[in-house]
Amino acid sequence: MSMRLFHLSVIHAGTVLVDVSGLDFEPGVPVTIVGESGSGKSLLAHAIMGTLPANLKAQGRLAVDGQSYDLADRTNRHRLWGPVMALLPQEPGRALDPTMRAQEQVAEGAAFFAADKNAARRSAGALLASSDSDAPPLRFRTPSPAVWPSGSRSPRPPSAAPVC
Repeated sequence: MSMRLFHLSVIHAGTVLVDVSGLDFEPGVPVTIVGESGSGKSLLAHAIMGTLPANLKAQGRLAVDGQSYDLADRTNRHRLWGPVMALLPQEPGRALDPTMRAQEQVAEGAAFFAADKNAARRSAGALLASSDSDAPPLRFRTPSPAVWPSGSRSPRPPSAAPVC
């Protein structure tokens, strides 16, 4: 079984969140996607599977044993789920939501968020602003995820991986 990804982009409100020129999946070789939090690992995996949230759009093509699949079509790969590919998602409690501002996500982690949402947001904004004085706290783009064959030495454990 051969699987090849061509020119994948994940787009939200006109902004490209993930851009992968190509990727080959070798038969019998598991793949691990490695990257910083928020770099697009899960978006890449969900775009391949066809399970992106409705507000995100995928572009590109996936070829499985010569059969081509348009990644914009969310349903054309359903028959591949299970027998050909599966998704091992990251732990949801430790994941960032790529469609939600970082400040809001950090604020949700504050113990007093339910009691005083505005104070939690101010606190989160201050924390983010102090974390990197050279970058605006809410307008950053993380590097694209790196793809490592499973078993390779990688700097971090996997967060999400399509399994072929």
